[in-house]
Amino acid sequence: VGDLRRLVRPPAADGWAAVLGWYSLIHLAPGELAEAVSARARPLAADGLLVLALHTGGPQRVRHLDEWFGHEV
Repeated sequence: VGDLRRLVRPPAADGWAAVLGWYSLIHLAPGELAEAVSARARPLAADGLLVLALHTGGPQRVRHLDEWFGHEV
């Protein structure tokens, strides 16, 4: 458990090969997104990958799904 805006790599690590943010940013306010994305990029190695998945659109476009890929969610 941690703060999505304050992700840091351990001091002894050279950098991570990848950071995955799979729909975790949807829990933040729009004003917190830039800080959260920057926090995910900081621990990456120079050739590391940042992989993000998120929703787009405003509150009027929020969709609620009870099933996704054939599984109840």
